[in-house]
Amino acid sequence: QNMENRVLEEDLNTEEVWKVVRADYSKSLANIFKYYLHVADKRRSQLLAIEALQTGTVDHGNRQQTKSQKAITSAQRDRLRSQKNLISSLEFLEFCRDYNLRSTSLLTSIQVGMAYFECTGFDKETNDVKGMNFDAFSQCIVFMALFAYRDAHHTVTAPNKVKALLLHMWRASGSLEKRSKAAMAKGRDGHSHAGSLNMFGSGTFNDQFIKNWTAEGFPNYSSPV
Repeated sequence: QNMENRVLEEDLNTEEVWKVVRADYSKSLANIFKYYLHVADKRRSQLLAIEALQTGTVDHGNRQQTKSQKAITSAQRDRLRSQKNLISSLEFLEFCRDYNLRSTSLLTSIQVGMAYFECTGFDKETNDVKGMNFDAFSQCIVFMALFAYRDAHHTVTAPNKVKALLLHMWRASGSLEKRSKAAMAKGRDGHSHAGSLNMFGSGTFNDQFIKNWTAEGFPNYSSPV
């Protein structure tokens, strides 16, 4: 049974669900997305540089391409450059790994991949899965949250399912932050920065989440009301 059939349409049509990612946490999630966009841009730059070395566009003594090879190379380069504001499934899976979203207790690798595909779709021209922009990234977080907590008690609202996923992300980045701070303190004779570390772009997100969570009384969002 696919993910779409397991997520309630009424939950997806709840305005408060989308307010969580598009208003309450929009800026902080955007900073996380920008971190993985930087990773994607770096990967694409390396691919372009390697290709240039192999096809005689830089340096001396490289093999020259035929006319048909140049056309293929040009199309590949144009495609890489057109993805400037997109992350690929590689970076999205890295995001899921960094924030412990791929786990036996939450979502499997297959389910994470299905969520990515549901929110991006298929590119018929390239016969490949499309890249992901920030809007699709936000959609995917909602989709994964509603699916991950699909069997929660009926009193758990759809917005709280999304917040439960964000709580999971905050705990994951928090544990990483503590380990990093400990390493910094050890390496600098006990002196470390007291503020939030921006692990995987999480600095603003951590500050925003703890502020909102404190205001709401530290609830366990996935528990029955």
